[in-house]
Amino acid sequence: MQVDRTTIPGLGVVHHLRTRGGARFAVLAEAGGRKHVLVYGSDAADEPSIDVALDPDEADECAQLLHSTSIFDRVARLEQLLAPGSAPR
Repeated sequence: MQVDRTTIPGLGVVHHLRTRGGARFAVLAEAGGRKHVLVYGSDAADEPSIDVALDPDEADECAQLLHSTSIFDRVARLEQLLAPGSAPR
């Protein structure tokens, strides 16, 4: 995946993403915490065709779904690694 990051003064940071398959979308992180998922309809489009606004808790939930391993599984793995007498696997 190709990712380009741009700071927009007074607004926040936008991450433009292009998948291996050529799909384009962006994540706009506003300074106030709100996030936007921006989807582009065609390769030539400069303006997104869809803007999904997410409050911080909604963005967190979405991020949790996108992780390849859930936060609960990662915490459990860390607890196992930090437990006395445990050996790294």
